[in-house]
Amino acid sequence: EANLIRAQRLCDEVGDSAFYVATTFRPGLSSFVHQHPGPEVWFIVSGAQCLETPDGALPGHAGESFVVRGDLTMIVYATGTEIRRNFALVLHDATKPTTTPVDYWKPRGLCHG
Repeated sequence: EANLIRAQRLCDEVGDSAFYVATTFRPGLSSFVHQHPGPEVWFIVSGAQCLETPDGALPGHAGESFVVRGDLTMIVYATGTEIRRNFALVLHDATKPTTTPVDYWKPRGLCHG
């Protein structure tokens, strides 16, 4: 716990923040369309997922990790037949929200076939 407090103080001093999340999606579920103001890295623990962005689709499976740039509009889908579990970390400017919903871009269905 002391290390977490020290890490948070360091983030506060430089104006950056770190957001950690663990998620579980049943196959077929998805996030909402969104973006983060800084880079996001995640590790897929089980199942499979596909990240769709305006740049294309990025499929991933258990045991893989990925990094995407900040301000990238995205939606993530749980694909395959297993429950998808992952851990994610978003680094961002502490003065900005961690996640922002996006309504000006619509996915093209690149992860569905």
